[in-house]
Amino acid sequence: MIFVNFKSNVKSTGENALSIVKALKEAQKKTKVPIILAPHDFDLHAIREIWGGEIWVQHADYDRGTGKNQVELIKEYPQKIDGVFLNHSEHRFEGWSLLSRVVNECVEYGLKVLVFVGSLDDIEKLLAAEAHPTFIAYEPPELVGSNETSVAKSKASVIEDAFEITKKAKIPLIVGAGVKDKADVQKSVELGAVGVAVSSAIIAAEDPGKKVLELASGFK
Repeated sequence: MIFVNFKSNVKSTGENALSIVKALKEAQKKTKVPIILAPHDFDLHAIREIWGGEIWVQHADYDRGTGKNQVELIKEYPQKIDGVFLNHSEHRFEGWSLLSRVVNECVEYGLKVLVFVGSLDDIEKLLAAEAHPTFIAYEPPELVGSNETSVAKSKASVIEDAFEITKKAKIPLIVGAGVKDKADVQKSVELGAVGVAVSSAIIAAEDPGKKVLELASGFK
């Protein structure tokens, strides 16, 4: 599976977002590898109109002003939301107990959850906090957005160790940070990952559809 984080980039919002989604829609017809979109909230309605696959939101938390649970709000969205990214590099949680609480509430509400962690120690802390996400994504923060290398090229041994930990917890592993080509995906899968999380590789590509098909070919 390929998770595409659109973030809040001008290249991946508004009309640009729709252009990317249309390209990915055509690509999804040519591959059985699931493509999962996480667009900006402002684009959810327009994207749901043209995308029949899974759509996730980029974050959920508690509103510190009102204390209202944003997970409840997500379930009330008029668009069908399938899952949630939590603890991404741009939306870190303050404390593992709060993160665990939100993870488990998302699951209770029927939402899938992908929790991002930056180290093996983070995985252990997440599991110790009794969080039960659908997936765990190993994404070393120093490689996020890297044009020079990737998690698969620079942190292969860590991916392997992360897989051993998540395997024992029976939680599938996703990897991200600098993933940009077929070789990155092949190596990640070889080391135990079931999917990759990408952003700039897709949203900055001249041909997003062609790029996602290249990445998908790494699962064969």
